[in-house]
Amino acid sequence: LQSWSSGTDLWVSQCNSTINHPGLLEQLRAEKFDAVFGESLNWCMGGIFHLAGIDKFALAESIAYKDGMYALTQVPTASSYQMFERNFEGFPNVVDLMAANSLFFLNSDQLADFSRPSVARVIDIGGIVVSNGHGKLNKEWSAILDLRPKTIFMSFGTFVRAWAMPEEYKETIRETARALPDVTFIWKYEKPEHNASQGIPNLVETTRSPFVRLCHPLRTGQHERGKLCRYKYTSKRETAAMLNNKPFSAREIFVRNMEFLAKHGPLRQLYHYGRHLNFIQYYLLDVAFCVIGFLLVVLSVSFLASWKLILCVKRMVNVKPK
Repeated sequence: LQSWSSGTDLWVSQCNSTINHPGLLEQLRAEKFDAVFGESLNWCMGGIFHLAGIDKFALAESIAYKDGMYALTQVPTASSYQMFERNFEGFPNVVDLMAANSLFFLNSDQLADFSRPSVARVIDIGGIVVSNGHGKLNKEWSAILDLRPKTIFMSFGTFVRAWAMPEEYKETIRETARALPDVTFIWKYEKPEHNASQGIPNLVETTRSPFVRLCHPLRTGQHERGKLCRYKYTSKRETAAMLNNKPFSAREIFVRNMEFLAKHGPLRQLYHYGRHLNFIQYYLLDVAFCVIGFLLVVLSVSFLASWKLILCVKRMVNVKPK
């Protein structure tokens, strides 16, 4: 929570500095962009695009779909920011500006993701940064991979620094490496000068690697990716073959959609009516209330009728013959 709080403070400070930078908005207006795109993580750009007069824009995500994106795909939200209102009187709501995107690109693929509801403006471009071909490894990496039959790459991502781990954690990794002498462990360690792998021949420290990685999820979309590996990748070869033989590449899909947006955007036709529905309408609570009300009436009438019938039967039983 502390890291998120400090990150938010930095983001607000950066956004304030950007929108108040002398001449920046004028320069952006003068560029007369055909179309632009940016990552939805940066909510500041919605206000910048508005001030620069750019209405043809798309959003992109470096991860797959997550719940927090609903606001950007036309589902109402209560989130808002005040930086622009302090500097520009009568400024529109930032969420509404970001929701005005024409296209929403996701780093996901339908063949390798959970099934989910979607809309026309959401486009999957998973694997866009994956190379179509692989060159030969240099001598250093070839020599490392040839050391043993198997190789494992260990990385704790961007936020967790291996060098800052408690010493007992590091020792656990060393013990694991010692227990598997036929496996080469490549450990992403940010400070090689610590000599963390000293004395362990199959433990190699590095700050870079071209290998496919086995990851342990820590935050945000990583948990979903971890579960997805267990759920979807039971037949890895078949899935890989399908992904490699798709009729259109992710790059082609992205480029052609951006060209279409630049020529015909903004694509208001892709908006769905859900953005105009309030909370009760969107979740069909009015229909639910009607159904529940009808059921309550039926149950009440049935209960009263049953009660009257019981009373009538009791009277008949209690009547003594003359």
